[in-house]
Amino acid sequence: MATNSVQDNAQTDADLTSEQNQEVDARWKEALRRYRGRLSDEQKARIRRVLVQNERMLVPVREFAVANGDAPATTLKLVLRETSEAAPAKSHLEPSTQNAK
Repeated sequence: MATNSVQDNAQTDADLTSEQNQEVDARWKEALRRYRGRLSDEQKARIRRVLVQNERMLVPVREFAVANGDAPATTLKLVLRETSEAAPAKSHLEPSTQNAK
């Protein structure tokens, strides 16, 4: 089964740049260092596939140019209303006057 995972790795890593492959390899080696004795060959192959997939998803995030002075893309805008205009909210604990009849 080890030869299959090596072949799978070669196929999944083919579209990554050498820098991206280095990133995947570094994360892969760290995962093996931490969990080597507890992982099956199938789990090791799955971890490798997930690392490659994550690296692919990070490409557009890393390509997006951001400088320290850039404003955030979204902001929270609060709308305040005057308290005299707003009707007081009814409590769901108060008994209804219609049911009292």
